Amino acid sequence: MPTAPRPSARPADTYTHYGYLLSQITIDPAQAQKIVDTVLAIAADLQKNGATPDELERAKKPILTALRESARTNPYWPQQCRWFLPGVSAAARLVPHALQ
Repeated sequence: MPTAPRPSARPADTYTHYGYLLSQITIDPAQAQKIVDTVLAIAADLQKNGATPDELERAKKPILTALRESARTNPYWPQQCRWFLPGVSAAARLVPHALQ
């Protein structure tokens, strides 16, 4: 059964304008060549023309939303604490103000 593409980008740390784009897609094997051709055409268009302002905005919006949500809920430390202090992680989820 096909799934929505899961794109990601990995820019190089050392060199500007280097890196790679990745798209993971679960597809019907019978459609593989059609999907490969489509993905390659999209990649070639991005390389040649870049992203449109609308495409850039649609790519940025979920990232910015996730960052705002992460700042609001701060899931990092409670998740890390669960390995060392299992009770703290549960308490942080149930009563986050108890850790302040």
